[in-house]
Amino acid sequence: MPALLLLIAWEVAFLWAAGRLMGRFGGRRTWVLWAAVALELLEVVVSVVIDVADSGRLDLLGLLPQNAAGPLPVVVLLLLPPSWRWFSQRKRTDAPS
Repeated sequence: MPALLLLIAWEVAFLWAAGRLMGRFGGRRTWVLWAAVALELLEVVVSVVIDVADSGRLDLLGLLPQNAAGPLPVVVLLLLPPSWRWFSQRKRTDAPS
């Protein structure tokens, strides 16, 4: 039962952090880019740790399609030059609506 509560707490914390981060994407600050990359990499690491703790062995080939199919392409896309350019531009607040 404690392991289940810990897993639920992790998922709630992750969803809360992702929601807060997505709300900041309009600000186009570079810390948002790095926070998104860190959050996605953290999701991969935690899923690997949970799988190793659950099964008692590390099977990278079994983990890659299951746990990295979503977060790792997001990290790659966030680290491409168009993403860098988008996050490095300052959003104009004086522009007419």
